[in-house]
Amino acid sequence: MRRGAKQGFTLVEMLIALGILSIVLAVAYAAISQGLRVQSGQEAATATQARLRRITEVFTQEVRSAVLGAVSNVPYTSGANSVSFMLLDGGAGFQVTAIDVASNTVNVYGSAADVGAAGTQVMLVDSGGQAVLFNVGTNSSGSGGTRLVAPSKGACFTGMAASSTSSSNRGSLLFRVKSLGLSYDGTDTLYQRERNGAAQALAFNLTGVQIDYVYRGKNTGTLYTLSTPLAESGNPTRTGVHNGEPVELLRLQIELRSEGRSLGGTVERNYVSQVELGSNPSFNIKAVRSCI
Repeated sequence: MRRGAKQGFTLVEMLIALGILSIVLAVAYAAISQGLRVQSGQEAATATQARLRRITEVFTQEVRSAVLGAVSNVPYTSGANSVSFMLLDGGAGFQVTAIDVASNTVNVYGSAADVGAAGTQVMLVDSGGQAVLFNVGTNSSGSGGTRLVAPSKGACFTGMAASSTSSSNRGSLLFRVKSLGLSYDGTDTLYQRERNGAAQALAFNLTGVQIDYVYRGKNTGTLYTLSTPLAESGNPTRTGVHNGEPVELLRLQIELRSEGRSLGGTVERNYVSQVELGSNPSFNIKAVRSCI
């Protein structure tokens, strides 16, 4: 008996098969494309978050080192997008035996090298917690083994607690410091500036920086989060009054925002950090005034 002739696919069957294959390929492509977009978005988000964390670590490490936890307006005005403070630049504080407001000088225990030559940046804190930042003008021999230090500008110590027989300034200290500021330009760059030097870019591609100042009520323990620090005569103050309650600056809250690019577009992430400010139970700064 003869075998029947082999039969091939008809044109209709071929078209149906091609249609089914096209649908399968389209579904597979969509699934793969979606998977790649999701993976790309996750990688962009992770990379952006990690970058913000690294920037924040640098930011917070500097702030934690602020002398006695005080913020200032040098070199940048402290506010919602910038903050300034002082870092120790030698020694842990030199004892001040006298503050002469009239002659604009202070007597300090320490060697000439310890206190610093002309141009050295220092911060004087009186027994009441008022502080002034200034550059050394002259550093000469004083009485009783002290150094007689005069600022490069006049009238730096107005309003500070002068030494007297009834109330000595044994609680007053002079610190060698360097002022450091961090400021966001409102576009994409975070800058760092030391003393009166040029601003240096610390981080790029940021979409926002928000600095908040967290105060704690001394009576109720209530936390108040402010976008700008409380001020005394225009200078940031560690202690003050808010909502009728005495408060003290406890910490800074720093939020950084940035975008990362992925196959699906841009991914925005933020990173928030709380930075506790240093304190000393027997010696705190109330406000820092600049005389530079």
